[in-house]
Amino acid sequence: MGYPLVVFVSSKTRDNYSKNQQLPLKDENSIEKKMEIEKMRIELDMPQGLEIQLKELMLTSMKEAIEQHKNSQLTKNWMSLKEGALYAGVSYTTFMKFRTMGLKVCEIDGVKRVSKKEINSFLETNSY
Repeated sequence: MGYPLVVFVSSKTRDNYSKNQQLPLKDENSIEKKMEIEKMRIELDMPQGLEIQLKELMLTSMKEAIEQHKNSQLTKNWMSLKEGALYAGVSYTTFMKFRTMGLKVCEIDGVKRVSKKEINSFLETNSY
């Protein structure tokens, strides 16, 4: 005996409404009424144990994706100011104070980037 897998599919979104039309975001029932959501119910019989396998597969996939993202951040030499603040472990506001204290930032055509090397050097120089 299998377990039912139920999926709801919506065919209309709130993007179908004009910008002038107000959607009350706090009242989900009103949103649903205005969105006129059409739902289709799909049921599939899953073999026993498939739910556990699917959960494990999804968990493993999520962990791998997070790890890949972390690794890409570690190998990135130039970062946006927001990424630089995260790398330095400080708030964006504090990172902007670092700029006034001498942190060098590269700006080309309005795009600002900071290097890991510069952040590391700045932190080392300003450490006690």
